Amino acid sequence: MTHLKLALAAALLAGAAPHVVVAAEPTPNHGVSGLWMVIVPQQFPKDAPLTAQGKALVDIDNRMVADGLVVGERSAKCLPVGVPAMMVNEFALNLLEGPGQVMIVSENNSIPRIIYTDGRGHGRPSSDYGWNGHSVGHWEGDALLVDTTSFSERYAVYKGVTLAPHRTAALHMTERLWPEAGGDVLVDDMTLDDPGAFTKPVNNVVRYRRLKPPQHFMEDACEVQVDSIAANAAWRAAHGVKPAP
Repeated sequence: MTHLKLALAAALLAGAAPHVVVAAEPTPNHGVSGLWMVIVPQQFPKDAPLTAQGKALVDIDNRMVADGLVVGERSAKCLPVGVPAMMVNEFALNLLEGPGQVMIVSENNSIPRIIYTDGRGHGRPSSDYGWNGHSVGHWEGDALLVDTTSFSERYAVYKGVTLAPHRTAALHMTERLWPEAGGDVLVDDMTLDDPGAFTKPVNNVVRYRRLKPPQHFMEDACEVQVDSIAANAAWRAAHGVKPAP
């Protein structure tokens, strides 16, 4: 009987004990979260040192634009814009900093960009990451240093404000992002090392202004342009240019 009473008392005490609450990991704040719009949309410096392959592709784009065509079947097929174009065009970016990562969502890029800040590396090289590449970063004060590799050649060639060179799967992109002007401006100092497109690394500094209410993130739905795809294919056939991948 004594043993039974002891067991019952122990059970009651266990049930009465307060639950252990594990504190949630605090959300970091380096001043980059929020809605941003590029101040001066730009793709690459006009004097970017292009390879022969890069010059040929840009020349085709320019000729198609001059003839009034939508540039590239890939854009007409609504493929994601990808990186770096999503970081420099005139569409808003929504940045959200959380534990171990920074997520970037663009109004005109259907796939979010994730920058891992949890200490992981790139792992084995792989084109599986594809559209936006694979980004890892770390903080130095309020500056985010980002390293991006593992791109694929499948992406939409963005030609909104400035005609841009084509990227290749060899692209290695590094960035340093930091807030300035009291947090109302975000700077992205990027360097693109792409031996398939450029004869030497290219630097591009982009600044964004913080959007505040009532300004808000908007949808940009893409519709496949069947007529444009057919027109582009006919133009390429007439000019002896092989179809875009």
